[in-house]
Amino acid sequence: MKASPVETPYALVGLAFGGPDEPDAIEAYLYERLSDPQAPVFAGGPLARRLLARRVARSRAAVLRERYATIGGGSPASTYALAQVESLVDRLKATRGERWRGYLALRYWHPFATEAVKRMQADGIERAVLLPLMPHQAPATSGTCLAAFERAARSAGLEAETTVVGSWHAHPAYLDVLARVLEEAAEEAGRGTAGRVHVLLTARGLPRRAVHGDDVYLAATRETMRGLVERLPSDLEIELCHLPLIGRASGPGPCLTDRLQELAAQGVRAVVTASISSTYDDFETLWDLDIRHRALAQEHGIERYVRAKELNDSPDFEAALLAIVSDHLERTGFLEG
Repeated sequence: MKASPVETPYALVGLAFGGPDEPDAIEAYLYERLSDPQAPVFAGGPLARRLLARRVARSRAAVLRERYATIGGGSPASTYALAQVESLVDRLKATRGERWRGYLALRYWHPFATEAVKRMQADGIERAVLLPLMPHQAPATSGTCLAAFERAARSAGLEAETTVVGSWHAHPAYLDVLARVLEEAAEEAGRGTAGRVHVLLTARGLPRRAVHGDDVYLAATRETMRGLVERLPSDLEIELCHLPLIGRASGPGPCLTDRLQELAAQGVRAVVTASISSTYDDFETLWDLDIRHRALAQEHGIERYVRAKELNDSPDFEAALLAIVSDHLERTGFLEG
């Protein structure tokens, strides 16, 4: 006999990009990312884009393996994303009962959404909360993760009622945690002793074809910056930049590479960089910010370059995620009835 909804567990599904966890996974991961139709990097029809994505992934794999080798051979993104989901489920159990189960559905690497859906079916899930593990949501970010999950659910015949936690880039709990991390980084960079410290909030650049005509993502990053400006000391210079991508990218503010050189030419000697596109360490923080742009900054005379630590599995951020999900459940009444 089929169990009643009261007896079935609730699902908390974390949606994220993921990352290659070993050198042999890099080419396949890059192909998945470059061929994503919701974040088109290349022009042309679907077949042409897939063929070009395959060619570029194959040609860049060796270089990327060398870069990944400098950060341990693979990305810790999936590990941190899973840790965030598991911690949040533990907190939901402690505050809302033992019926919660956690699942991770990644867009570009394992565990893919198909794997998460299979586990959910085996567990008899009938209600699921979908949480994008990225503060700023847009079709090319959380949208492509959600679309992949929905395709997997339809294909498998998963009959579960779902609710999606919307953009939480301006949630007070998230902004409070991020502001504390940034203030710590500014102190490390010599705030008060090294002249004015510039804080460069870096958001993931998106393919221009994905951004054109849709400024939701750009507006959300600016709203995050405004919330941080309200919380941080007034002597910090805070601005938005975006990280460069393969192909033509667009994003809030100037490209980080260009902005660092401009600040160095203006005599700035203390800079903090902080990724606000994700909440855990990945290739963009560990290589792009820690290695590539640190070297660039030092080459141009910036003496104090500090990359703000990611939120990862910090207890403060885990508490913030609980507040974000709890507020959503209270507002929507999803679990009522």
